[in-house]
Amino acid sequence: MAITSITIENFKGFREKVKIDLKPITLLFGANSAGKSTIIQSLHYAWEVIGRHNLDPNFTEFGGREMDLGGFENLVHGHDLDKSISLRLDFDLTGHQLPIYGDPEKLMWAQTEEQSFGENELMDFDNIPMLRWNISKNEINTGWIELQVSWSEFFKKIRVSSYEVGLNSKIITKVRISPESDKAQIVYINFFHPLLAMNKDRVAKSCGWLNTLIIEKAIYSDAVWLREDVFSSDQYKRIDKNLNAIEKEWDEIQEFNGKSDVHKLEIKKALEKLSDVELCQKMQEYGFKDTNDWPREAMVALIGSTQYQEKIEQKTQQIKKIEQEETNKILDIFTSYEFFCVCIEVFGIESINDELNIECLGLMDALPLTKGSFKLNFKSKSSEGLLEGIDYYDALDSAIKQFTIGPLEILCDELKKLVYLGPIRCRIPRNYVPNRYVENRNWPDGSAAWDVLHKEDAEFVKQVDHWMADRLKSGYHITQQSYKEIDVSRIEPEQNNLPELYSLAPIKTRLYLMDDKSKIEVQPADVGVGISQVIPVIVSALYFDDGIVSIEQPELHIHPALQVTLGDLFISQIKENCPCFIIETHSEHMLLRLLRRIRETTDNEAPETQTLTPADLAIYFIEQDENGTSCTSIRVNEEGDFMDRWPQGFFAERAKELF
Repeated sequence: MAITSITIENFKGFREKVKIDLKPITLLFGANSAGKSTIIQSLHYAWEVIGRHNLDPNFTEFGGREMDLGGFENLVHGHDLDKSISLRLDFDLTGHQLPIYGDPEKLMWAQTEEQSFGENELMDFDNIPMLRWNISKNEINTGWIELQVSWSEFFKKIRVSSYEVGLNSKIITKVRISPESDKAQIVYINFFHPLLAMNKDRVAKSCGWLNTLIIEKAIYSDAVWLREDVFSSDQYKRIDKNLNAIEKEWDEIQEFNGKSDVHKLEIKKALEKLSDVELCQKMQEYGFKDTNDWPREAMVALIGSTQYQEKIEQKTQQIKKIEQEETNKILDIFTSYEFFCVCIEVFGIESINDELNIECLGLMDALPLTKGSFKLNFKSKSSEGLLEGIDYYDALDSAIKQFTIGPLEILCDELKKLVYLGPIRCRIPRNYVPNRYVENRNWPDGSAAWDVLHKEDAEFVKQVDHWMADRLKSGYHITQQSYKEIDVSRIEPEQNNLPELYSLAPIKTRLYLMDDKSKIEVQPADVGVGISQVIPVIVSALYFDDGIVSIEQPELHIHPALQVTLGDLFISQIKENCPCFIIETHSEHMLLRLLRRIRETTDNEAPETQTLTPADLAIYFIEQDENGTSCTSIRVNEEGDFMDRWPQGFFAERAKELF
């Protein structure tokens, strides 16, 4: 199950923020018109916004005419255009690879004329930006997308005003468009997100320009990196100690230079004590020949100047060595943030506390189009300080898109799997001709279920028949019959062409229901309403092995004994690669079966295909109050008992009638 929860705010009756955690079986209970369907509708609206950029839908692509949303003004809470609809979808990203945008070869290695590799030479992988900035599938587990859909009074249209992405439970980026602007901007990047921290062992080998950036831009600039949520108190102390050590050494050389006259005088006095022969020997040591005729004063001055320069050089080298040692200790803390260092250089970031305001070219609002169809606006493309031969602008553009758009594309693919089975399934007419393809838009009225039965193989029809006849004991078996039609006017009198006509005729199917008692085959149009309502439920439960399958009132028009067994039907399908069932229901009987299976599973008494745990089941009670619509989670323990009180009592109507 990829989508794990949906959070809505200011959506229809829900004024306050409400989070619905989705489990393999998610049940929505409540009175009529309480807002149960709103949860399902919010998912379909999310698809309209994310998948189609349809912010003002009447009917949805996967809900058809059975889901009439009535447009944005009808969806925003209280029909108040000053409010924004907030939608957040959390999803599982385990095993997913975020897409890489841009030309892979260009991003992986930008060769200059001087850079080439022989057949047996190794590429310098430390100079490959995308290898450092590419987020691998082994690093990400969860993600979320949060949207704000708003009415712009200035532009007189509906827009996505805010778009936020989180990975591994931490926000990573945010895009926003102001009410009176037509330019979307990235206003926040979490540069200290663990996924943007590079491997220290490899980055430590990076180019000298990076180390310079880290020291000059990060450490010596107003401490923009020193954040409590990034560095521990111990790291603070280490950084301060290292910086003080560097500062102390450079203060010493300044102090040394400030006393140059004293040092020169000391050297001159020491040299004046030497004899002429000793001075000549010193001159020869420094490479001067034929110095016997040199005046004594000249030799003292030349040797003294040389010794003073040697002393300065020794002191400087000593300080540089200490500085390098202390700098490396600092780099050990900072070096994993190469991504931020490049952003500092490219975007001219002064402080991480300020909004970035990186313009995104090609967006109509804050929602990035999928497939990487927007471009970051690098206002200044100065190459100063950047590594020659590597196009860091393209690499940076691709890296930001990877965590800005990549999760959106994965979520979009998941939302495409939405299936909706409405509360009133149509009755198939006699001699029904199935559609050529099974399409999601035909599920709301249940007609797609009959298309599935016509097109799937005999084994699938056998599974449906097993549940309908043997498990639910509906009194009917279902059979799929194949046949061919031949136009009799084309048959020759001698019928010599009959085999050819038969071979060319397409195979067609017909569905029959057999009455267990009379053993008479009838068409679906000849049976009761309950059978026509439950067959699409059975088919949808068996047909899909992933995605979200939402079903309204699966118990409609069927006997309580059948309602109970529907619980077993849903349980049987929530195994590996299972769909998520969101079931809007009033059925006490189905819920009691689910609770029973949890209890039996705990006691090791449940049938092998009917095991159920509390982690597999979510129950929500939706009701209206003076503040709008509320949603209460009803938890269940391993004994199959409720851990939370039902707001109005568990099916209190029955107790009133009985007692």
